[in-house]
Amino acid sequence: MDKHKKAWLIMSIFVVFVVGFFVGKNSESRKYRVPLAGCQTSILPTDKKYLTIKLEFPTKKMFQNYYSPSLDFTELYLPETDSVKTTFETFGYNGYFKVSTGEIYQCGFFK
Repeated sequence: MDKHKKAWLIMSIFVVFVVGFFVGKNSESRKYRVPLAGCQTSILPTDKKYLTIKLEFPTKKMFQNYYSPSLDFTELYLPETDSVKTTFETFGYNGYFKVSTGEIYQCGFFK
């Protein structure tokens, strides 16, 4: 195998690896990009100063696919000091877990 063929083979393998990495990373984060319809944010009328985010999902399938295997969770309560832009908390069959998100805007969670 001459040098040109060997160089072409190495470059091809590198390009396939890089493209595969970005495609995989994009498909992994895609599930967090779906906006939540009817998301409402408001301060609870209590002395504890909690921020409540009520989640109203258009379909159960959307809830299961993107956020939790459990359908029991519809509201999220976070202390006012917590950064809502970086934490989405929920409950699933495996118990309590957190999902980091990039930001919340226009009543949607996006990564």
